[in-house]
Amino acid sequence: MNNYTILHSHTMMSNAFTILDSVNSYEHYIDKAVKLGMESIAFTEHGNIMDWFHKKTYIEKCGLKYIHGVEAYITESLDAKVKDNYHVVLLAKNKDGFYELNKLISESTIRDNRFTYDDMSGEEHYYYQPRITYKDLKSTSDNIIILSACLGGVLHSAPEDLQIDFVEFMAKNKHRCFLEIQHHDVLDQKNHNNKLVKISKQYNIRLVAGTDTHALNEEYMKGRKILQISKNIHFKNEDDWDLSFKSFDELVSAYKKQNSLDEAIYMEAIENTNIIRDSIDEFEIDFEFKYPKLNDNPKKESIAQSYYGRG
Repeated sequence: MNNYTILHSHTMMSNAFTILDSVNSYEHYIDKAVKLGMESIAFTEHGNIMDWFHKKTYIEKCGLKYIHGVEAYITESLDAKVKDNYHVVLLAKNKDGFYELNKLISESTIRDNRFTYDDMSGEEHYYYQPRITYKDLKSTSDNIIILSACLGGVLHSAPEDLQIDFVEFMAKNKHRCFLEIQHHDVLDQKNHNNKLVKISKQYNIRLVAGTDTHALNEEYMKGRKILQISKNIHFKNEDDWDLSFKSFDELVSAYKKQNSLDEAIYMEAIENTNIIRDSIDEFEIDFEFKYPKLNDNPKKESIAQSYYGRG
């Protein structure tokens, strides 16, 4: 192993729901991934899949595999407008997963229950951020891969009873669920990493290294911070986090510096990013023209309308 796959990253498209989370375009990340010899990349914007088509097009043009993903916001209930909004990373394993993830994200943005499709719940999901219910998360199919995400995720920020239930769910679905360690050299992350290792050993749930990339390099990290200050934005829990794009060697060095886990543990978690990459199927977009089906015999109806008129 001499490389890894970025499965958790944010571009300026994440700014839609976090005010200012990145100042980088997706092209910046893709170009660097190509330069570093990576084979694939996932973009997991906060609460949205904006510009996925152009990301996919450019990724594939550059010879990489596109991974369709999102960092979704999870809520326990839509009944009371409680701003819990726990993070979880969702990745589409195949084309069916692509459609399933798109539907989840579409439903998460519902603000007015008068405007929904028949096969959607019709409930208002949006409250500060677009939200997916915890029930819907647990109802996802095997076409969706789940990562436990950052310190904003269920296993760090949610009440204990929800954490216990989520671990039990992941254990039952360990073939598609991963506990996400990260390399940030801060006490909360170190403690969380060790907590995830204990869960991993107890329930045999695999670990995966998530970078939570928000910037191409230190220069863009400074630009991100300057703009946040200018807009009076401060994510307190991100102080001293290392959110810049990492090469394989830089990521390994970051875990060595963090010094919270045995080398064998974080190296396996890094390799699991490639295990996930290899388990994901590429899919093609159908560019054929699509026409709505307005009746059972459109040709006959069209002739009748032509003859008798539309009045």
